[in-house]
Amino acid sequence: MQRRLIAWLALTSCASVICQAADELKFPTTPPTEPQNAAKTFHVLDGFQMQLIAAEPLVTDPVAITYDEDGRAY
Repeated sequence: MQRRLIAWLALTSCASVICQAADELKFPTTPPTEPQNAAKTFHVLDGFQMQLIAAEPLVTDPVAITYDEDGRAY
């Protein structure tokens, strides 16, 4: 019984030290791009064109898009 207690204490002590030592992840941030300037940041192949159809504040967190038979985006 005492061996299990010592092993459990050692394991939890090691786990707490490992969890405490982990640094908080910091991801690089980029400043927001104005919608009218965003097209300049894309490379479009010849024969294709890009068109802005929605921007903030109209769309804040896009997760899906679909087009109907008339080419309208929803």
